[in-house]
Amino acid sequence: MFRVAKLWRQQKGSDVGGSSNAPESANHEGSSTTTKQTDRRKIGVSFMPVKSQQELSDEAQAAQKAHTSQEAAKEAGIDNNNGTPPVVRSILEMAHLMMLGHSCKLKACPGYQGGVFYNGKPFCIACGYRDGSKPLDMDDKANHMRLKDPMLYGTLTLPVTSMLLCQLHEDGVVDLERPLVEYYPELGDQFSRMTARSILKFETVLDSSAILRDVGASLWKPYLAWNACASMQQHVYSPINKFFAAGSTKPLTGAQQRGNFLEYIRSSASKVKPNYVPLQKGRVCHFSVALLMAVMERQLGGKSFEEVMRSKIFEPSQSNAAGYGVPQVYRDPNEMFYKPIGQALQHQGFKSPIPAGSSANSSPALFNGSLNLYAPSEEFGKLLFLSLDTIHNARSVLGKEAVNYPHYDFGLLYRPEKDEYSLSRNIFSGMDFVPTSTTFRYNAEYDVGVFALSSCGTRNGRMFSNAFSRVLQHLFLEHVSKKGINPDESSMDPTVAKSETETKFEKIADEAKYTNVFKRHDSHKRF
Repeated sequence: MFRVAKLWRQQKGSDVGGSSNAPESANHEGSSTTTKQTDRRKIGVSFMPVKSQQELSDEAQAAQKAHTSQEAAKEAGIDNNNGTPPVVRSILEMAHLMMLGHSCKLKACPGYQGGVFYNGKPFCIACGYRDGSKPLDMDDKANHMRLKDPMLYGTLTLPVTSMLLCQLHEDGVVDLERPLVEYYPELGDQFSRMTARSILKFETVLDSSAILRDVGASLWKPYLAWNACASMQQHVYSPINKFFAAGSTKPLTGAQQRGNFLEYIRSSASKVKPNYVPLQKGRVCHFSVALLMAVMERQLGGKSFEEVMRSKIFEPSQSNAAGYGVPQVYRDPNEMFYKPIGQALQHQGFKSPIPAGSSANSSPALFNGSLNLYAPSEEFGKLLFLSLDTIHNARSVLGKEAVNYPHYDFGLLYRPEKDEYSLSRNIFSGMDFVPTSTTFRYNAEYDVGVFALSSCGTRNGRMFSNAFSRVLQHLFLEHVSKKGINPDESSMDPTVAKSETETKFEKIADEAKYTNVFKRHDSHKRF
């Protein structure tokens, strides 16, 4: 992925992300200093070319005709199934079979979405059911999970937020390495060591326990509750919404809640102090990210974080279906064939779906920067692709920690011994029990990544999504990448000899098809 993005940056030239180049000068000292400062700014997003309306229309018409040439493509040895190489598809089908059994037998979640990043491109899948309260009928097509169903991505919101901050750093709006008090002096001297990057490393975090006491929330009750998602809504999220509504009877936007939160921090400086923790002990702190978003909005002259994200990230990347808060179906005017027939429901339990549009489908708007991003899986795959490239570039330009233990940076957990980025939630902890569970891991050495999203936010759902991403990454990393198999070559050239591992994957995938057909017929016997 980073290789592809690097080539694209080279094609664009030295002006990455739209910032101005350093002025040319014969003065070596001045030119060197200016170039160095400018280079530290060049960490913004490298967007791919935006497709025109005609290109989108041509792609849609080509998709309509694709099924007529499917058999001819197979005879020629070319896979034409959405451009997915056979090895990639085989691994996804294997993971699909294993996770479907795990989900239905152990009642972890009704449906899931996920994908594999390989060679600069995400390959996404969706499986299971939209509504777990209905009978699990494979012939009930209306109840099948779809790639275009928007779901909430929880803490996987963080890398996308980090990507926006990198773009604003390049634009000179916010400096990731400057203390927040320089943008908002009212915070006081105790915040003098808190920078945007230290927050995204979770080295400097707000005292969440003090804030929760003031708002009247109890974080221990969700830990002890059987239904952690419902308990989190009742005992944590609802008190936070009420407290930062400041007496308003109408739901506030994220910017309004964060504005009230910033005033609360300023007036409670004696109680709510930042904690400075060792890098290896850093943990995600949603209140710290909310403070960062509030200060950023002040610097943007009143523009909301959500508004800037849409203009700076969603629109240039053509991720129009993404948003914040309660998931909503987006009807793409350029899509000729997709007709929304409903929305996949998020669950607080296997048979406990939450109605579409309910506020219980997300956390308070205060946390839009760290918990509430929603998108269809294909849209999120695109955003995560861009985020990883931007974060990787930013760490190269601004510097990395010379440590050999796992630590956070730009909202992601980095494991130096594996050269791996990851983000997953412990099944018992965290202030983030939303009605979905997500996990992500990416190996930079082999350019292989995986993300997974279950439609249920329970502890079983967390365990399910973590297992799903581990299985996919293990299959691809250990049995494809490390063994030197090239899925792209084998998918396009029928004369290339297949390895033993590739042959094994294809055999298992064929067996999985038979098994699925057999189970489908068996499941409809009624005695």
